[in-house]
Amino acid sequence: MDEPQQSGAAGTSPYRVTTRVRVFATALAALAGLIFHLLLRLSRDAGQVGGNPLLWGCLLLGVLPATWFAVVAWTSRLQLSATALTLHHPFGGRELRLAELRGVRSRYTRSGRRLARFEPRHGRPLSLLLPYTTDHRYERWLASLPDLDADDRAASTAVLLHDPRLGADPAARARQLARWSRIARWDDGAAMLLLTWTLLWPHPYAWVLATLAAAPWLALLLAWLSGGALRINLRRHDARPQAVSVLLIAPMLLVMRTAFDLDLLDWGRACLLGVLAGLPLLLAIVVAQRADERPLGATIFHAVFCCLYGAGVVAAGNVLLDRAAPGVFPARVVDRHATHGKGASYKLRLSGALPAGHDDWYAVSPSRYDATRPGHTVCVWRHPGALGLPWVVLADCPD
Repeated sequence: MDEPQQSGAAGTSPYRVTTRVRVFATALAALAGLIFHLLLRLSRDAGQVGGNPLLWGCLLLGVLPATWFAVVAWTSRLQLSATALTLHHPFGGRELRLAELRGVRSRYTRSGRRLARFEPRHGRPLSLLLPYTTDHRYERWLASLPDLDADDRAASTAVLLHDPRLGADPAARARQLARWSRIARWDDGAAMLLLTWTLLWPHPYAWVLATLAAAPWLALLLAWLSGGALRINLRRHDARPQAVSVLLIAPMLLVMRTAFDLDLLDWGRACLLGVLAGLPLLLAIVVAQRADERPLGATIFHAVFCCLYGAGVVAAGNVLLDRAAPGVFPARVVDRHATHGKGASYKLRLSGALPAGHDDWYAVSPSRYDATRPGHTVCVWRHPGALGLPWVVLADCPD
């Protein structure tokens, strides 16, 4: 490997995080601080500073990470000398001796900047999580390092070309991989179609939910039919074409659609049942992967998506399969509230003998909101649920 040619013992001037990232980090921290300030004022007005979970959630998940990001972006620096690569940041530093380097792996930002991960022969790697403004000397030295990503892809390709499941000889196996690579492109198109249908025009509604529930199983069926030519893992160095978009996006869309649209009275129990409902899908994913594709981190990642999937299936099945007669609760509208913009919501506040387990604010459609004024009478229909999970919907009263 080429050593960097330096003019002095100190090596290059420190490389700083790019200006764009520093400005973005500063703006993000300022926005998080502003949101926290507004929530704090609202909580003070309501006398709920200590017990407001939204306030403390904003602090822990918004303000502190955003502030940490801004501090790291402004203070971190990378320095390359004739013998070592050093990363300085306020929460500690790391020096990697150049003689110990085995090679480099790379990821790229949307703007094309390279985020390197330097791997030594022994010990943990040094990863650059933010892009740095570097020079030609650094880039030439980086290009001289062994590309471990390319080595892994070449090794994966060699294994595939010797896999008898893909064909009788290497040429036939290469043709099979090319064929399934073309088919895998439809996976991304199907995911985009699901996204558009679910978010922009979810009609007919029952068909949307049924399609989202079936989509992960269809993705697994496609992977099984490929005979190992398609992969459903997220490993970047696997030479097989990837068909994982539908498998990942369908559970998110399903749980999002049901959470926004269905008013269950006991979402906690629905989530517990969802864990059980997601286990068959998780088991199918594990079985569909090779033994070397089942690291603990990947299994946990898939388990999260399967739990989301299970919760969505339970909520959707509980409502769509419910054929029991509902209970009707007449109520008077005493107030209403609407928020507009990307997160538009429309709610009516009701007074009367309402179903237990629900507050007095009910989400409604824009048309229902426009047609209803304080003083009007509406009815809350309480359904028992096909799985024993009661759900409610606000509608006109029976004649």
